[in-house]
Amino acid sequence: MKGGVCVTNPLASTDPIGPLRAALAGRYEIGREIGQGAFATVYLANDSRHERQVALKVLNADPGSQIGELRFIREIRTVARLQHPNILPLHDSGHVEALLYYLMPYVSGETLRARIDRERQVPIDAAVQISCEAADALSYAHRQGVIHRDIKPENILLSGGHAVIADFGIARAIDLAGVQALTRTGMGGPGTPAYMSPEQLLGDRQLDGRSDIYSLGCVLYEMLVGKPPFAGKEGFVKRFTEPAPAPSSLRKDVPDWLDGVVGKALARNPEQRYSRAEELVRDLSRQPSVERASVAIVSDAIGLSDKPSGRSKQVSDSRDTEQPSIAVLPFANMSASPDNEYFSDGMTEDIINALSRIPTLKVAARTSTFSLKGKSLGVAEIGQLLNVKTILEGSVRRMDQRVRISAQLVNTSDGYQIWSERYDRDLEDVFKIQDEIARNIVDQLKLKLTPAQHQALGKRHTDNVEAYELYLRGRHCWHRWNVKGALEKAIRHYEAALAKDPDYALAYSGLADAYNVPGLWGMLPASAVLSKALAAATRAVEIAPDLAESRTSLGFVQLLNWDWEAAESSLLHAIELNPRYALAHSFYAWLLSIVDRPREAAESARIGQELDPLSPASNGIAALVSYHARRYEQAVSECERALERDSTSFLGLLAVTLSYAALGKYKEAISHAERGVELSPDLNLLRALLAAVNAMAGDRAAAERILGELLERSKQGYVGPTMISWIYANLDDPDAAFEWLRKACSTHDCTLAFGIRVPLYDRVSADSRFQELVRCLHLD
Repeated sequence: MKGGVCVTNPLASTDPIGPLRAALAGRYEIGREIGQGAFATVYLANDSRHERQVALKVLNADPGSQIGELRFIREIRTVARLQHPNILPLHDSGHVEALLYYLMPYVSGETLRARIDRERQVPIDAAVQISCEAADALSYAHRQGVIHRDIKPENILLSGGHAVIADFGIARAIDLAGVQALTRTGMGGPGTPAYMSPEQLLGDRQLDGRSDIYSLGCVLYEMLVGKPPFAGKEGFVKRFTEPAPAPSSLRKDVPDWLDGVVGKALARNPEQRYSRAEELVRDLSRQPSVERASVAIVSDAIGLSDKPSGRSKQVSDSRDTEQPSIAVLPFANMSASPDNEYFSDGMTEDIINALSRIPTLKVAARTSTFSLKGKSLGVAEIGQLLNVKTILEGSVRRMDQRVRISAQLVNTSDGYQIWSERYDRDLEDVFKIQDEIARNIVDQLKLKLTPAQHQALGKRHTDNVEAYELYLRGRHCWHRWNVKGALEKAIRHYEAALAKDPDYALAYSGLADAYNVPGLWGMLPASAVLSKALAAATRAVEIAPDLAESRTSLGFVQLLNWDWEAAESSLLHAIELNPRYALAHSFYAWLLSIVDRPREAAESARIGQELDPLSPASNGIAALVSYHARRYEQAVSECERALERDSTSFLGLLAVTLSYAALGKYKEAISHAERGVELSPDLNLLRALLAAVNAMAGDRAAAERILGELLERSKQGYVGPTMISWIYANLDDPDAAFEWLRKACSTHDCTLAFGIRVPLYDRVSADSRFQELVRCLHLD
């Protein structure tokens, strides 16, 4: 009774959802009940507008408690944020009187529970596929800050042979200050004991995604042997005291490698489990015929390490010689104008990027394949050089608003043409052509993709062809950054692309990189570039948080800002998103080198090199990492390999000059520095280094002459104070050196961080003033 008016409970009527039926009439026709859980009832409904069946989920209202309503509201908000092929999505939501509801697609298949009950033991291939798809969905959800907390066969639907996770209604996302983490309330909350992790059963308030991994391990175990690893009262105790029996002890055809995967997922200690769901995906995807060697998370992700993994049952270290692999060679520009080369190069790069999203396909990196551009090499030689079994080559002919693209897939062992196609289309169909080429390669190489991988293969970052063309022009200029005026052109093209499509994340990422480079190499003051770079990179991440390129751009500008912790977080996130993105590994190696973690730096640099063996960037950074660790002979060896492949490599010339100088081989150092100045006369960095090496060698006259030139240049444009300090430090003028170093610190000269712990400053590093610089860089 309220104000003399009797308020009725709508659920007390004969039809518990009568008001909802009336309110939704004309839009949804609500039919029979098809399921009921602890907090909600599910009805089959017909969506009249779209002529499709949907599932309507309605709260089981409890007049005496608000807990159910709060959980249901949270479920709606959570599901609305999750967009993944293996997660049941949200169509609509709302409330009518006291009835809260939302609508989902109706999945006409069965639950995994029904399949297990029917078959008892699921075929191994199917069990692996279902687990892999479920883990892929969890990986996505965890990156959004969401844990499921009730993974069980009843919550995994099977549609068209694929797994779809339902019921994120008990998930809760928590964002901690500065750290993305996942937590939950105590054990009093929902969950299913047979599938709960030990920490969830104990009500751990720091529950994270590893709990979901444990639960999925229980589901995989049950699919293999017909029962959960720990069930009933005895199971409750055993999960805390002993490991589950190996699945192979209960089912003879379970292979050892799968025992190892299950054992790691079911580890009692979360620290001994897979730390991320994507690691579980990778091990499940790798079958015995695919490479399985790994250690750390990063190496494990891409199979580059040869150290033991510490799994409960060691997964095979054998490397598979049958793993599909491909190199996409630069498509030839057959257009009438050579200016269209940006378009053919861009097409090549985007096909590489698309294929790189397939975890079971080894794809040669862009910089390695482009290093072969213009070289007359046979397919067998290219295959051996890049360690790939197939090559995709092609050509692009641009004719106004028409484009002709020819492509062929070739076997490197015998030169046999596996597949070829010619596309004559309108320019606006360029995205479809890229997608068709990638999917044809998938078909020809007989690759098996999950629904999520199929979706990722065709993912676009813009639908605007004009914006795409401008982006390609910008990228073409950026790759030639040390050519006078190239970066300014790149910035103009990226900005024009963003004017056409303001939500083009890759264009923002490119813009950030175009501002990062002049800051890095002392071409412009930090005040002119860093705030713009940070704004562009931040916007790129806002638009596309799951794009490794955006995270890498952000990580690098944070590195230039001397924000080491933020930079590490961003670069690790980039590596997590795309473990094969060589540039992220190389930049991370550089960061680790600066903060004086040489062993980790060397490992990250090695991964970058293995992913992109012909890249001037990965090889040059690896050499700089060795130089920073004072392994000068190794640095020289790495530089010589890099320069053998590209004698004009700026990073290679920089690192070899520094390394020869540190070894006291001044003649060789001066020769390489002079070569760098000849190739890039407008860059002051190698010119300043040439002066410093002359000073080390005792040629004061040459050093002072170049110093005078740089001081004169500083009157007309920017010359980084760090560069001037190198020369004074090696001319044995510490007062002048520290005067310029203080300027470098106060103006945030980005170059300062890259040389603070190297022999360039050995003559002044014992001075008490030197520690001021270390503190300025936040490296104390």
